[in-house]
Amino acid sequence: MIRKIFSTLIVFSTLTIGAQAQQSLEITWQDTLVEGNAWVDGDLAGYAVVKNISSLPVEVAFKRIDANYTALTDSNAICWGLCFTTNISQNPVSFNRTIQPGATDTAIVHVYPDLDGYTRDGFIDYVLFDYYNPTDSVAFRIDFKVNGQPLNLVEAPKASLSVYPNPAKDFLKINYQVNSSDEAQFELINIVGARVLSKRLDAQKNKAEVDLSTLKPGVYFYTLKVNGSLQVSKKLVIE
Repeated sequence: MIRKIFSTLIVFSTLTIGAQAQQSLEITWQDTLVEGNAWVDGDLAGYAVVKNISSLPVEVAFKRIDANYTALTDSNAICWGLCFTTNISQNPVSFNRTIQPGATDTAIVHVYPDLDGYTRDGFIDYVLFDYYNPTDSVAFRIDFKVNGQPLNLVEAPKASLSVYPNPAKDFLKINYQVNSSDEAQFELINIVGARVLSKRLDAQKNKAEVDLSTLKPGVYFYTLKVNGSLQVSKKLVIE
């Protein structure tokens, strides 16, 4: 009988330890390399999507590991619901974000190059964790790089596209510039490559607005196609 009870206790202890070790958070998508030009790009933004894979809500905090900075990465910031000043390594507790079971949220990070024209690179490590159980965490790394090769300032771009706000929620405003004779198309692509929104742009207006209220939160890519050819492709976060 004693042997049976002892065996039962071993099994129970094993199950308890296994339950405690189970992780609630998972990175489902992230930038691994963010690049820019050392002459003109003063803000390099990276993204990571975290998912709650447990059966309970998790109050998640976000922090940056302050180590191994280089001349490129020494000025940076984290965004978790709000973008914080560069001296804040972990979001204030009032900005923790609760992620429901099966839901996702997006962490945004920034590196601010000096615009000095020098080729530089470096990486930063980040951690998302259960505020009440910090060992329940997931880490990711993003490499940053700026190229010091001068831009050809003589050649004007054939087409341009910008959007705001980003992150966005219910709507997105589009500013664009194309030749009056061009056929322009705005498209929104999800992270698995499926087109979720398409809108023809009037070359005479240079402005448009699209409704995002039916789209799920996450990271998307917005693109501009001119006469069927891809001209611009950038990231958009929908909250």
